[in-house]
Amino acid sequence: MKNNAIKIICILFSIVIYSCNNNKLYKNDKIELSENDYEIINITKTEMTFYENRIQINLEIKIVNNNKSIIIKNTVDPIINIKISNKNYIAKGLYVLSSFFPDDCDYCFTIDENKKIMFFENNIIGLLGFEEIEKLENTK
Repeated sequence: MKNNAIKIICILFSIVIYSCNNNKLYKNDKIELSENDYEIINITKTEMTFYENRIQINLEIKIVNNNKSIIIKNTVDPIINIKISNKNYIAKGLYVLSSFFPDDCDYCFTIDENKKIMFFENNIIGLLGFEEIEKLENTK
């Protein structure tokens, strides 16, 4: 009887491990996006009146690399390292009802209550960032 219980527990454990590996659900993975993995669909820059010397940047990117798209969609609370114009930026998730910008990042994107990224249609992600006016002028 004891041996049967141990066998059942081992079988259930194997099923759980197999399911987790096949669903490929990732957590807090850092996902690298090179300039070949996405296209910039839209970019708008707005000077902020409540932040002195700051520009709000709204960036919409379309993930064109299907493998990266699948990884992003299956990652819980992803962190995206994105290369834009030969510069590296970090983007983190921001819960849809939150008003606080995440710490230690350049951009944020919207995540749902399950901490999964919220895409617009056709693999488009909206990124929000702020940059100092002096930094923007120095990179021109």
